[in-house]
Amino acid sequence: MWLFTPKGFISVVADKNDILGDRLLVRARNKYHLEVISEYLTSDIFEVKPSDYAWRAWTTRSNLASYIISHISSMNYTNFKNEIHNHEYHDACLGVWEEMWKYQHQI
Repeated sequence: MWLFTPKGFISVVADKNDILGDRLLVRARNKYHLEVISEYLTSDIFEVKPSDYAWRAWTTRSNLASYIISHISSMNYTNFKNEIHNHEYHDACLGVWEEMWKYQHQI
């Protein structure tokens, strides 16, 4: 699962050693994107080089659900892109938005 918030982008996958288990691997391309959700992680953030997502940490399904609920409960913006204050991250999200706009018009 990919999750974009104004403060970061994470990719979440099941533990490959226990696909249906409670443990999830949270991955990011920027360490800060994991630091902002650190209270929901069950391990320290660690680096894996070289890899697709260099920064990683473990969490549980319930912790991730709590994070998502917390974000939704405090959401106070009407335009996602305008809420992103980091210029580089904003441009990356805009690129995703543009690709999905193209996709929408192809179907």
